Amino acid sequence: MAGHTADNFWDKQALVATYSNLNSDLFRPNTNKILELADKLIHPKSGVRILDLASGTGNPAIGLAIAFPDSKIHASDLAPAMLQKLQSTAKELNLANLTSQVADAQDLSFASDCSYDAVTFSLGVHFLPDKAKCLAECFRVLKPGGVLIASAVGPIDKTDGVRITKAVHDRLTPTAPWLDVNALGQEGAFVNLVTHAGFENPHLCKVNIPITGSMDQMKQMSLRGLLSNALAAEQQRRQKEGAAKSSDSVFQEAESLIEELSEAHGMVRQDGSVHLANNEAVVLDAINPKA
Repeated sequence: MAGHTADNFWDKQALVATYSNLNSDLFRPNTNKILELADKLIHPKSGVRILDLASGTGNPAIGLAIAFPDSKIHASDLAPAMLQKLQSTAKELNLANLTSQVADAQDLSFASDCSYDAVTFSLGVHFLPDKAKCLAECFRVLKPGGVLIASAVGPIDKTDGVRITKAVHDRLTPTAPWLDVNALGQEGAFVNLVTHAGFENPHLCKVNIPITGSMDQMKQMSLRGLLSNALAAEQQRRQKEGAAKSSDSVFQEAESLIEELSEAHGMVRQDGSVHLANNEAVVLDAINPKA
């Protein structure tokens, strides 16, 4: 795996393909729950404006555009390559009510106050450095009575993929910062975050997302996801110290560890695919009560 870099990893075409497959097929229980809540909570069904944050390749934005054909869905993401895939799918499905733009979920300055009826955010808020700022922005752009529907990764003991990735991090780069994507899965954490931002009537449910994919897919998501920055920094450290190893050796070590740990935890099936039985997501909805 040559040429690993830490910058803008979500914008790599190889990851876009992997993410699109995972998000469309394997993360479907999470997407379905968000769409179910949208159908239940967003009224009326026509003439509303919905903002989808960290849309990636289109879930749940594509589903929202189909479910609310007479409303406007605006998708956003930091990675242009992700949005290119989303736009391609929207064109194939003739979804004229779906627009998109490159944007940071922590800075919604493109949107005026009280301009949206709903904000959706699927499995992305846990990646943000400043989650409180994002929720404050969501609160600002929602109309009175507007709905927030968001999901995040559950606790680490109930997310097999993150648990394996954390073990690799601790073995190879123990002094590097670790992004705690499981923080909002802790008891009360997600509810506390949204209520602090001003939202009311929060409801939380849990959805398990068992994932089966190839070993290459699992490596891709780990190496270019949570491990990307730490491994790149370790690679640079070794190069500066003149370590007698190839520039990609740390990534190769990480790949081997992912295989080893997946085998040790009984996650590798006879056909070579990897089955992560426990991958919990927490899904929350809340209301903007401002008058």
